[in-house]
Amino acid sequence: MGKTIVGIGFLLVFIASEAFAQKTKSYEYIGLYNFPLHTETGMVTYEGVIETKEKSAENLYNTALFWLTQNNKGRIWEQQPGKFISGRNEVKTISTTIIKYDFLMEFKDGRYRYMLNNFVVSWSSGSSPLESFFPAKIKNGKTAKIHDKNMQEMNIILKAEANKLAGIGAQDADW
Repeated sequence: MGKTIVGIGFLLVFIASEAFAQKTKSYEYIGLYNFPLHTETGMVTYEGVIETKEKSAENLYNTALFWLTQNNKGRIWEQQPGKFISGRNEVKTISTTIIKYDFLMEFKDGRYRYMLNNFVVSWSSGSSPLESFFPAKIKNGKTAKIHDKNMQEMNIILKAEANKLAGIGAQDADW
């Protein structure tokens, strides 16, 4: 019982000190650094290579094409059987914002690569590339914190989209 009271007391002191520290620190705007930025282009890019032993490029291509068409995952622009699929998709955020993006999947025996990029954020009054969605003048304070929260929400949603493409290779063609 005594240890429990001491433990609870320690926890309350820790929480209080963290709360005080939060009030005394000024918030620093993170902005685009919420997202993975491509080292060469500086553009937001989600990409990965997935190893899939014992699956041919043709099998991976067919599985991905089936998944994309069955799940209404965008408009396919171009495809070459066993080689690649490219297209455009969109996803809604919790708010009324819509994010459109390009996707590319390239296939080789035993692996495939996916990439999501060219993000455009659309809302009721217009649209712009994700990289310029929030003005650079927002550096700190409550407004910056709100904008960062929105950016983090978008990042979570876009990571989920990327994870869907990353998981395709683990699926069988008959799902």
